[in-house]
Amino acid sequence: MSKMIKLKEKKMHKKTSGMSIKKQIVLTIAIMLIGIFAVVGASYAVFTASYTDTQENKVVVGTLTVSFHETEGSVINLNNAYPMTEIQGQKTKPYSFTITNTGTINSNYTVKLVEDTTASNVTLSKGKINFSFKKDTGSYSAPKLLSAISASGLTIDTGSLAPQGTVTYELKLWIDEKAGTEVQGQTYKAKISVDSVQA
Repeated sequence: MSKMIKLKEKKMHKKTSGMSIKKQIVLTIAIMLIGIFAVVGASYAVFTASYTDTQENKVVVGTLTVSFHETEGSVINLNNAYPMTEIQGQKTKPYSFTITNTGTINSNYTVKLVEDTTASNVTLSKGKINFSFKKDTGSYSAPKLLSAISASGLTIDTGSLAPQGTVTYELKLWIDEKAGTEVQGQTYKAKISVDSVQA
């Protein structure tokens, strides 16, 4: 009887040892797969970040081509911004774009902002947002509140381009220093729009 018990114990020990080895193999394979996915995922994230860094967005409007030099393209997004002085606002990174007349005759253009009308995207009043812009190598314009150009459909500037002519704009927006704490958590989202009319 005691031999039979010992024999059963040996068989049980072999079964549990076999299960341990199988579990170890499965666990090892699972850890290796997780490691491979982590390396592949990290490589993909690095690749996409460097690709979007050098991306240039282009839009064709009639005979005008508009090239946006930012990864966001024409989108302006003031989210989690805070009030600042005009001096600080003038030091912010601009939204930069170039307009090129690819046609054979003069072309007039209008640069304006088109607000994203989704309620959650525009909660910050235009009376609290300053803007300033410059063309090519000129100086930045005197800062103005967006509310000052509301009647004109948020027109930033107008101009005319000769055939093959180009102009580069830099546009800066920031929250006016007089805005109170009520602007915390509010957002403003718009797109830069260029309308073209052949002269």
